[in-house]
Amino acid sequence: MDREIYFGGWVDNIHDYIESANVYISSSINEGFGNAFSSALILGVPSVGTKISASKEVVDLLKRGSLVEISEIGLAGGVKQALNKDRLPQLQEKDCPQLSGDYSLEMYIKELS
Repeated sequence: MDREIYFGGWVDNIHDYIESANVYISSSINEGFGNAFSSALILGVPSVGTKISASKEVVDLLKRGSLVEISEIGLAGGVKQALNKDRLPQLQEKDCPQLSGDYSLEMYIKELS
């Protein structure tokens, strides 16, 4: 498995790793907003996410990626399909205006005030 899958541990900037991936897998059982999953989809990496609300929201918003059942069989099938897909072009801000904007802590504090 070491020749096929790279477990890199913690990195400060995952952009280069995601961009060089053949497939991105988000195997979460529960998650808030999936930043890494979103990044992979935006970069055009064939991506598979488990059927949780956060992943569904991103796939629906960006109109790319696939969702599978939370199981080994579901993930294996999704990865197999993703490996047979071509990379998509990288999305630009104009392609998804609903993602642009201020998502800073200061903005959330202002909204809550």
